[in-house]
Order: sequence, then structure tokens, then C-alpha cells
Amino acid sequence: MLVALMGLDGSGKTTQAKELLSYFEKGGEKVCYIHWLRFYPSWIRFFSRQPHKAFLKKSSSSSSSGIFYIIMRTFLSIFNAVLISLRIFFNLAQGKKVILDRYLIDELVQLRYRGLSKRIFSFFLKITPVTGTMFYLQISPQEALQREGGHNLNY
Repeated sequence: MLVALMGLDGSGKTTQAKELLSYFEKGGEKVCYIHWLRFYPSWIRFFSRQPHKAFLKKSSSSSSSGIFYIIMRTFLSIFNAVLISLRIFFNLAQGKKVILDRYLIDELVQLRYRGLSKRIFSFFLKITPVTGTMFYLQISPQEALQREGGHNLNY
């Protein structure tokens, strides 16, 4: 069984994922919890999450440095998706339930927000595996901002 929780930062994904993890563990189930964004190997996090400290600078998506940033961020996101997919596959093969805190769709939305073209975004969205147990936790941006902070209302 694969369960994916998606939504804005501050919508309660991690809280719900931890509750679900606890529920399954108390029932004696083998379960694996994966936080999509925290799974990044440290060298990928360095380049994709801290562009100001690396050679990637976020700028206008039409500038050459902005295009390079989008390409590198997309490449690193795809690489990360492959690593996570392998981890999911091996855990499912071992008979474990897998709980995902975020999913590839969350990453694609962030890439689109940062300038990924609509065409490429649509392509990746179409090839993203969909599971029957995907949940989108809906929350207003204002409430999410109060809970999580660190972003503006456009995020």
C-alpha cells in the first residue's frame, strides 16, 4: 500500500503522515515513512535548496542564469524522484506500507512556480504515477502562512 499526502506547506501533511505511521505501527504493520523533500541527498540539497550558496542563482526565467537554474533544478528533482521511487519500490517489495509526506506532484508545482514551462510541466504531470491513496490536504494560503511562515501569499 502506498499513501501520498500532498498540500501547501502548513496544511498538516507531516502531522497526518505521522498519525498514519503511528496507527499502522500500533497495528503491528511494517511501514516506511518518506518525506519527499527531506530525502534529498545532502549534495542535491546544496544545489537545489540553497541556490544562493551554489552556482545556481534564481533570476528571471527568461535570462540565461534563470534558464540554467530551472534546468538544473528540474534535473536534480528528476534524479531525486528516481532515488525515492527505488526506495518506494524496495519497501513495497518487502511488504511494507509506504507513507509519503509530499509527492512528485508537489515538486512539479514548485518547479512550475519557479519558471518551468507549462509544456514540460504538463508532460511530467502526465507521466507521474498516480496511486489510489493520494490525499490533497486543502488549506487557505492565509492559514497556511500563519501555521508555517517563511513564504509569501503567492507561494
